Amino acid sequence: MIPTSMDIKYENNIKEEDEYFNFRKEYQILYQNIFSIKSMGELVIQSLCHKFDYIKLNMDKCSYYDLELPLFLMNCLHQARKDQNETNLLKIPFFQALEINFPQVDSEIVLLQYHDLLSRYIQYYMADHNILKFVIDIYLGDKGIMYPNIKLGSKFCHLFVKFLDKNKNNLEFIAFDTAIKIKNVLDSLVECKNFSVSINNMVVIIIIFLV
Repeated sequence: MIPTSMDIKYENNIKEEDEYFNFRKEYQILYQNIFSIKSMGELVIQSLCHKFDYIKLNMDKCSYYDLELPLFLMNCLHQARKDQNETNLLKIPFFQALEINFPQVDSEIVLLQYHDLLSRYIQYYMADHNILKFVIDIYLGDKGIMYPNIKLGSKFCHLFVKFLDKNKNNLEFIAFDTAIKIKNVLDSLVECKNFSVSINNMVVIIIIFLV
């Protein structure tokens, strides 16, 4: 169902993001249409599960294409299935993806797709305190808001704003620790004068978190 190989080369750089998404547009339309057919949904899920199983066992051998494609498809399929019951079909491959250390991959495209995945499928883990802590640490770490690429760090900051807005009622158990982490990130951004990462967004984060 999902191709296993393709002769594709794209630069591992966020400046190629528009070109990348233009390339992926045909796949997005194809799989959204396939997934909209209920009888085909199970085949798509099986294919995604197979891809994540392969990545988990063979991550060192995987190309950037192998890594980003299932993440990209998970995100575009989420758009295809807006209904809560239908998006639940993607629960199994989502947790498979969560078991894979995608943040370690040296690819900004893969990292962007992974953050997008975390922001789209919040409903699957909002009640799990351990996963919430894990996700917050990613957002506030050097693979999130503090990422060296300012443009990408700003995107992660925007996603974190959305994440907090949806989850603030579920974060009371770590409210104090999270507030300290947010303050430390803000202090670091000010200290390094990295205002482009979006100090404004960080202020919004603090307001959302405290209100």
